[in-house]
Amino acid sequence: LYTTGPRADIPPWVRARLFDERMSGVFTTVHEFGHQYFQGLFASNEHDQPWVDEGLNTMADMLAYVDAYGEQGWVVRLLGHDLSVPDVVRLSLGRATPVDPIDLPASGFDDLVGSYGVSVYSKTSAAMLTLRNIVGDEDFRQAFAAYAKLARFAHPTGDDLQRTLIEHLGARRVLAGEGPSAAVFDVEDYLNQIRHDTSLADFRVARVSNRRLQGAAGWHRDEDGTLVETPLAKDDANARVSKLPDDEVEGIVVVLREGELRVPVEILVTFSDDTRRRLVWDGQARHHTLRFPGQRVREVVLDPAHKLLLEMDRLDNTRRTGPGPHPMPRPVAFMGAASEGITLGLLEVMGP
Repeated sequence: LYTTGPRADIPPWVRARLFDERMSGVFTTVHEFGHQYFQGLFASNEHDQPWVDEGLNTMADMLAYVDAYGEQGWVVRLLGHDLSVPDVVRLSLGRATPVDPIDLPASGFDDLVGSYGVSVYSKTSAAMLTLRNIVGDEDFRQAFAAYAKLARFAHPTGDDLQRTLIEHLGARRVLAGEGPSAAVFDVEDYLNQIRHDTSLADFRVARVSNRRLQGAAGWHRDEDGTLVETPLAKDDANARVSKLPDDEVEGIVVVLREGELRVPVEILVTFSDDTRRRLVWDGQARHHTLRFPGQRVREVVLDPAHKLLLEMDRLDNTRRTGPGPHPMPRPVAFMGAASEGITLGLLEVMGP
């Protein structure tokens, strides 16, 4: 037996033209039903590790919505913009970085700071769903099925969950991009970060340009160790890059990791001939440079599939080399403070 909330009393004309939602009267019901498992049948200790109960339950709520409406099915409609489950998860993090790690006892959160909700509910859900996006839904569900079997009537802890995920997902996974591009995803390190740190993901495209192919030009040491300079070819040395043939040009891309969370990120590069390459960077260093000899870069998009739900600010994830039609970002990236405030207010009212 559990209680829930009423459906929001929104006039039909408002639902049709201004604002509609599928959360009131539903989300809390799904959430409290989920507690029959995480808090009830598993018997997680909500006081000692609330993220293993409330956080995982919120993750399961979102997956229930995905099962009902699809990955990109709308949950909230505001002024003509559809917000999907990933959008709502990202918006629930708000604008501020959580100031407390998720793996604290309930008594470790200060009510005056107000970090309990965003850390335990929102960040745990976003972190687990980000993990799902990286490793794939099938492997993720199988890993959690194994955890459910282990946890049944067993008072599971966060360590039990982490060991089970590592056992079934692997401590390290190789993520492949197109061609020779690949990166190692350290699952164990990722889980340690989300449990014990306050970091979030934040990547930025810092530079996209095309320049004369440098080749061996520049300063370097010869076989004797002497510092020597190899000049650029003198033919058309001052020619504009736009006038050079493609085999004398190289595209340059520089991406930065501005957030503290170290996690792989996909990079979609579109060239001037409309061909594309989807690469992957492990996200460990603070910056990463890509060079494409003989190709002109037109556009770069970080995390094109929107896998990193732990990244709130996506406005700097896209950059072009020149004028032209700019791809419209997802609603969560451009709706603005007013609509974000309404959506966050709705989540706060209807949340558990």
